[in-house]
Amino acid sequence: MIPKQYRATLILALALLALVSGFLALSIGSIAIAPSELLSICLGPLASLLGLAEPDPAHSSIILYLRLPRILLALLAGSGLALAGATLQGLFRNPLADPALIGVSSGGAVGAGLVLLLGSSFSAAPAFGSSPYSLMLMAMLGSIGSTYLVYRLSKTGGRIHVPTMLLCGIAVNTFGGALVGVMLFCADLDTLREITFCSMGSFSRAPHTAVFAATPIFLLLLLLLLRQSKPLNVLLLGNAEALHLGFDPHPIQRHLILLSGALVGLSVALCGTIAFVGLVTPHLVRLLVGPNHRYLLPGSALVGSVLMVLVDLLAHNLLAQANIPIGILTAFIGAPFFLYLLFSARRKEIV
Repeated sequence: MIPKQYRATLILALALLALVSGFLALSIGSIAIAPSELLSICLGPLASLLGLAEPDPAHSSIILYLRLPRILLALLAGSGLALAGATLQGLFRNPLADPALIGVSSGGAVGAGLVLLLGSSFSAAPAFGSSPYSLMLMAMLGSIGSTYLVYRLSKTGGRIHVPTMLLCGIAVNTFGGALVGVMLFCADLDTLREITFCSMGSFSRAPHTAVFAATPIFLLLLLLLLRQSKPLNVLLLGNAEALHLGFDPHPIQRHLILLSGALVGLSVALCGTIAFVGLVTPHLVRLLVGPNHRYLLPGSALVGSVLMVLVDLLAHNLLAQANIPIGILTAFIGAPFFLYLLFSARRKEIV
């Protein structure tokens, strides 16, 4: 574990690493683009003032319309899923809590699947607008609804029973998967393909206009969750201790559930279901900075963004003629790690 006086420096280093990884990822692909030309494209009109060469128009289109939305979405979704995972682990006081395991992601998938299945009906409604925005709204509502359902079912005697919450989350996750299965059964061929790809996860299928429109919402939700480090530290002590310290735990818990659900739902709407990011990333960061959410939350968000950029590059370059879905790669990484955590916890109970 890094000494306390160096943890703020670590967060700054991770932020710089996220920016550098995103910038370098823009230059990597089937068409290599030099960093100087990439910088000229990113700076736009300011490039001529700095004496940079005029970029190739074809390269500018590749960066602005293909790679930039994809890398931006990878950064935002990775940070959002990791931050939501760290928040839920602190809220439930259980290191095995993950948005994909306790029903948060499945609720978002159900909301997004409804829009894809009934696309013309939703798009015709003035309250929903065009399809990408319908996906974002319904997926956020689905994730918030499923998370709140788990919260209500596991609340007994005014308190949240953590084992019951995890079991309820597994039940809600299974039920959400069954609803998605019904949608797949009822869908036509095109909708079937869209829902299937949504369940696998991808950063390149969302329209670039939707990605840029969702960026302010992502940043707002990230900022609101990052400000909850102190309440989360208090909740780790227990509900009774939180009341003694002047914190009412129930409004805080509802607030955290709404923010985490909205963040996960927005990620599901734009890039589909990506499992285990919210489980693996907080554990890695906790080994470096400890359980203090003042450092754990921003560290998890930054490491998650870097991890997703690296996974996206791997998905695009591992096979020459195909892009591997992101969810498949994260499952290969996260499933063994989840089993390791289970057996580690079991070993501690035996000892």
